[in-house]
Amino acid sequence: MRLDMALWRNPLLVKHRWSRLRRQHLVPSVLAVLITCCFIMWWASSTDSLTNGYAFWALVVLQSFLLFLVGTSEVATAVERARDSGVLDFHRIAPEPPLATVIGFILGAPIREYVLVAYTLPFSLICVLMGSPGFLGFCAVLVVLVAASLLYHSVAALAALSAPKPRGVGKWIVALVAIVHVGSAVDHVGLVTIVPTCRQVFAAGTELSYRVEFFGLEASPFLLTLLHLVPLVAFVLVAAVRCVRRETSAPFSKPMAVVVHAIASFLILGDVWSAFGLEYRTAAAVYGSVLIGVAMCAASTPSAGAFAKGVRRARKAERSGASWWDDAAANWASVGALCGVVVVTGTMAWVTEVELYTRPTDAILSVVIGTCVTAYFGWALQFAVLKYPRAAQHYFALFLFVAWGLPLAAAGILAVSYDESFATSVGALSPIMGIGIADGWLSALTSSIGWAVVFGFLAARGVREAALMATAPPIITGVDEADVA
Repeated sequence: MRLDMALWRNPLLVKHRWSRLRRQHLVPSVLAVLITCCFIMWWASSTDSLTNGYAFWALVVLQSFLLFLVGTSEVATAVERARDSGVLDFHRIAPEPPLATVIGFILGAPIREYVLVAYTLPFSLICVLMGSPGFLGFCAVLVVLVAASLLYHSVAALAALSAPKPRGVGKWIVALVAIVHVGSAVDHVGLVTIVPTCRQVFAAGTELSYRVEFFGLEASPFLLTLLHLVPLVAFVLVAAVRCVRRETSAPFSKPMAVVVHAIASFLILGDVWSAFGLEYRTAAAVYGSVLIGVAMCAASTPSAGAFAKGVRRARKAERSGASWWDDAAANWASVGALCGVVVVTGTMAWVTEVELYTRPTDAILSVVIGTCVTAYFGWALQFAVLKYPRAAQHYFALFLFVAWGLPLAAAGILAVSYDESFATSVGALSPIMGIGIADGWLSALTSSIGWAVVFGFLAARGVREAALMATAPPIITGVDEADVA
């Protein structure tokens, strides 16, 4: 794809530039931002906020609000309207690369917010010239601000592209962005936000220093943030391009889902290496790896229609079925590979320092339970999709409520009115509690293995039945026997 087709000759980008930068809409917004910036500078001049950097950070909050919240909502709204109006289908059949369509939404929908942020930059430079932070700190914050914006806007576009009903999805993405920033007080959670870089730049103007450890080694929060943001942006863009290319395709291919899981698990392992004590490192790494693993199961499992098309294509080619790594194949291979990533991640968390563990059995149990949870999640989802194609989400949500939510609720009630050890065993039936708890390991292990065996059998049976249904001759109804004769 040529650069001009992606940027200045991109039809979506041109459309958003003309629609969102109209004078009657842009001028009031610019005036509001300029008044706010002038108010911040007036407040800073009447106090000591120019020299200590507080005015600069107030401007950063304004810039973050414009790009992270307003811009993210605009991207989701633009994609939602394009899907509802049929414009997105027109772009699918147009001789336009899908990547250009995604870039058009991600850069075009929030173009007004980027212009508004550009109007705040002179005020930020005044703060830099008058006091803190330095120019390099200003550049670092600006780079991370843009990178984090691209991530949130890409996630909003992907959510609106892949959601069965995109209406209102922007509100959930904005809420997720806000929650992530609230949780950024935890160092490694904030590595997908601008908070660690801001803390580093702020500390550089004082006698303090702020560093974050990665695999036990001190590293720059700015570089670590980019290490997390850049791969995430690339992965989300790949998923969005697949959804633009074909509406019914899964966001990730099976090999890509395994690659995403492996890289994300590597980053999680490096983050938790020193953030938790040695005894809790494995549980934290397994929790993170399982969370990404189940997300990749959901993002790479084919729908019932895609599976049926894959079976019919394979039969026409005189093959028994689609390749294991084909997008239309059942998720046996991908679930197995994702489980392997969980095993490797959990094992690396404790085997390198096994002599320091007082209870290495707990670490092994966490790995086994996490692996079984990833397996039965993928198989249960595949069974629900093939067995109940129109109500798969509802039945699968019901299963998660029964298997994950009810044990926690029962444990909370039993802890108040009954024996606490028994409540722990009941709560461990849920992987939310069972992966990281040592006292209820028997309940956690039994439930995870049991669900894996049950849904492994059901998924195999569902795959066989769906394959037979895909190749069965159509049933003709409403035909009179005399007409047949």
